[in-house]
Amino acid sequence: QFKEKWGLNYLLLNDVSGNEVMQVTNAYAQATGKRINGIPTTFIIDREGHIQEMYVGPRSESIFYKDLKKYL
Repeated sequence: QFKEKWGLNYLLLNDVSGNEVMQVTNAYAQATGKRINGIPTTFIIDREGHIQEMYVGPRSESIFYKDLKKYL
């Protein structure tokens, strides 16, 4: 309902069964070698599925676009 109310067009992670957020943050922490300890945490993942960039905390759209442009 939250996603629809705010017109969000991306996947939201929530704890439907109780611990999905913990499972996902642990998996990404293992993949990056860094704890996920900030919200939002954003990843740029290339077409092969490799994490290329990781941002903890909010960033401007221009920063994301600059870093994402080379993967388009």
